[in-house]
Amino acid sequence: MTTGTEFRWSAVDAKEQPPDLPPFETKHYIKRQPVVKYTDMPDKMKKEVLAISHKAMAKYYNEVDIAVYIKEQLDQKFRGGLWQVIVGRDMNVSCNYETGKYIYFYLGHLGFIVYRSGAL
Repeated sequence: MTTGTEFRWSAVDAKEQPPDLPPFETKHYIKRQPVVKYTDMPDKMKKEVLAISHKAMAKYYNEVDIAVYIKEQLDQKFRGGLWQVIVGRDMNVSCNYETGKYIYFYLGHLGFIVYRSGAL
């Protein structure tokens, strides 16, 4: 397990907003195609994280509830580290993460930073 990879992102970097993609309705949530800004995850893991994130947004309105749901699902599915999930419109992060376990993306108007920190 390789740890110590560092990624810094600031809301200042988000001046170029993701394009508005065609939506389709799912209950109260308008599902959009994700716009992945950066990832080093394998394709299979990336698809699972995005699918879990879509489910969270369809199920919850609150950003905290969305983040908690994603974290709990990832902790169950991918054991061996501590998953961290940040959801919001305006955020800053500086983190160390396990190599191959980081994704930064948008679903509609919300940004998501999801990563696994290595075991201490």
